[in-house]
Amino acid sequence: TVVFGVVGDVYYQWNQPKQARWYFENAYQLSALGGLSSGMINCLVLLSRTSLLEGDVETAADEIQRSAELIKSETPAYVHQEVAAQQVRVLLAQDKAEAAEIALRKMGFSFQEKFSYPELTDTDRISYSSSLLYNSSMHLLLHKESADQIKTGLELADLLIDGLEGQPIQTRLEALLLRARMCFTFGDLQSSQADLLEALRSGQPGEYLGVFVEQGSFVTGLLSDLIEQDLVAADLGEYAAKVYNASSQQPSLSKKSAPAIPPGKQISELIDPLTDRELEVLCLMAEGLTYKDVAERLFISLNTVRYHVKAIYAKLNVNNRTQAIESARKLSIL
Repeated sequence: TVVFGVVGDVYYQWNQPKQARWYFENAYQLSALGGLSSGMINCLVLLSRTSLLEGDVETAADEIQRSAELIKSETPAYVHQEVAAQQVRVLLAQDKAEAAEIALRKMGFSFQEKFSYPELTDTDRISYSSSLLYNSSMHLLLHKESADQIKTGLELADLLIDGLEGQPIQTRLEALLLRARMCFTFGDLQSSQADLLEALRSGQPGEYLGVFVEQGSFVTGLLSDLIEQDLVAADLGEYAAKVYNASSQQPSLSKKSAPAIPPGKQISELIDPLTDRELEVLCLMAEGLTYKDVAERLFISLNTVRYHVKAIYAKLNVNNRTQAIESARKLSIL
């Protein structure tokens, strides 16, 4: 069971979900044959995660529900943590932030006036399962878009990244990417870029892709800027292109797929299709609406509008609104 599960995780991180699913399903069957309820639960969590990677939210929800139904009083704490962490991610994919918040409250997190989390210090040895849970809480903070709470989330990310040094790399990579996203919301582009570059450097030896794909269009937008500004070291170029290709073709992000980037080719030479939300923002910009007006029309924050505009500019290889509208019209986007 363990061997099949580990091999499945390798394929997951290589962004090969079909192969990952085959191994996870076999691990589940072996667990069932051996009467290993914890193994069955963990396999369903991994299958749910794979379904999200494939953009199948409905199946992901069904799988995580089945895992929760198998939990018993004697189920180990780490299993509870992994189930809760995945429940939060599925609920956010369903745009059910309140339910995700309730799930995390049961695990000791609070999102009332201020964000608080189970005590953690930089000297703790952080387990894989607990780090998944902490990362899920930061996913919720980004979804809620509360500036004050995200500031506390940045503190948590710092502790996680330091505490996970030298431990299983997946959750540290995710924490780096989540911190990059949080820095970006505060306009700290330099720190955001630095975290993405560190994540690339850390993920390159094992050619990790899945953890980057999970962050979707954020990775493609920021990575486009890094490559265009020649900030990606030459020895990271081929890996960076693989990360971009995998992230831009994530099924749940867009109905279209971005063109593949041959190793060494500049991203700015290619056109990455806009997501549905980016198209909405661009259309409103073409109508002459201000960022504030766009935010009110779409019921999103001003920071989120800026994030989408930056992604639009990066994908169209332009520097301002006028150029973006002109380029979009030439490409028959508008």
